[in-house]
Amino acid sequence: MTASHKDQLLALGEKLKQDVEAAGNKRSDVFLSIWNGIEQNLLDKDFDPMSSRDPKRPSN
Repeated sequence: MTASHKDQLLALGEKLKQDVEAAGNKRSDVFLSIWNGIEQNLLDKDFDPMSSRDPKRPSN
């Protein structure tokens, strides 16, 4: 994943996070907890998305 793609994804995630918080429905907490985990991985400079894949599961 290139730096520009990472930046775009982080910006999109931030916008989505704000929209979810504004909606304030009961699924907001679930989404926010999932996004926070994804965001931490994206912000980690050592994170390699390819190494986090399960090699036993083929991707289509």
